[in-house]
Amino acid sequence: MKNIVVDCNVFISAFIGSDICFKVLDKAFSDFRVCYSEATLDELLETLKRPKFHNILKSERINITLQALHSLGFFFTPEACQIKLPDPEDQIYLDLAVTSKAEYIISGNKKHFPEKFCKNIKILSPNEFLKVLK
Repeated sequence: MKNIVVDCNVFISAFIGSDICFKVLDKAFSDFRVCYSEATLDELLETLKRPKFHNILKSERINITLQALHSLGFFFTPEACQIKLPDPEDQIYLDLAVTSKAEYIISGNKKHFPEKFCKNIKILSPNEFLKVLK
């Protein structure tokens, strides 16, 4: 089974109602090893604390997904990789992908992961993920 890293923005989009992103998470947990770290989980939980997401905190999608992450996900303690992204806030995902030897990072912000920095890791949008990896 291949390893995959899912950016926080895909989780959040699924939580606020994106059926495409919820399908991405379903497929990721069904067909891949979803990798996460303390830093990526912290970012997800901190993002959910923002006032604009207050009304979704009791969403069943959040409960299902966090349970799946804890029971089906694969926890890694990433090492800082030599590759530095233009936006340091996204570094946690690249470090995780390199440490876990993930083949893919799924992100709604592909531009944050320029190909020249992520040569051995395929960066896919949620739509691309669903189309390419049927």
